[in-house]
Amino acid sequence: MNFQRTDVSVFQIREVSRLRIGYALLPVVTLCLLGCSMEEPRFQALRQQFVLPTEPTALTTIADARAQLAENPYVQLIGRIDTDEYRAFTRGKAAFLVTEIIADEHGHGGSDHADNCPFCKRKAAETPQASVQFVDESGDALNVDARKLFGLQPGDRVVIRGTGELVAGLNLLVVTADGIFLPPRDVQ
Repeated sequence: MNFQRTDVSVFQIREVSRLRIGYALLPVVTLCLLGCSMEEPRFQALRQQFVLPTEPTALTTIADARAQLAENPYVQLIGRIDTDEYRAFTRGKAAFLVTEIIADEHGHGGSDHADNCPFCKRKAAETPQASVQFVDESGDALNVDARKLFGLQPGDRVVIRGTGELVAGLNLLVVTADGIFLPPRDVQ
C-alpha cells in the first residue's frame, strides 16, 4: 500500500473547523434576526393602538379617579411610574404601577429630589397608587414588557386612559388601559 503524504498545516485544519462552526451557526443567527424583525411590526401595531397623539383633557389625580369610580368607571388620570423599578414593572407584561404626583411643598427640588428627601419618601409611600395593565382580546395583560413597548422608565410621568376598578382587598385602583400619553421627558 502506498500512502501519500499530504502537507496539511494546523492552520488549515483550524480554518476548516471555524468555517464548519460558522455554517452550523448561520441558521440560528438568521432565525434570531428574523424573530426580532418579525416582532417589531407587532410593537408598532400595539403602539399605534395604545399611544395617544395628544394629551387628554379633564385629567384627574389617582385619588379623584378612585372617588369617582361609582359614578363613572372610565378614568383619565395623570401619575408617575413608581421610582422602584422592581416594584414598578411586571417583567414581560404590559403592566406597571403608577403613583400620585407629589407637589414639592417644602421648597427644594431637583431631578433626584423625591428619591433622596426623607419627607418626600414618606409622603410617596402614603400616596394613592394605580396598577395599569394593557390587555389582549382575552383580557390578559399583553405578553410584552411595558418598558420595551412604550419606552418607559421609573419616575416617568404618564397619562392613562381606561376603565378603572377598585380592588377592595388591596385598596388598589386597577386600570385596564386603552390609551397612554407619554409627555416628553424634559417636561416631566
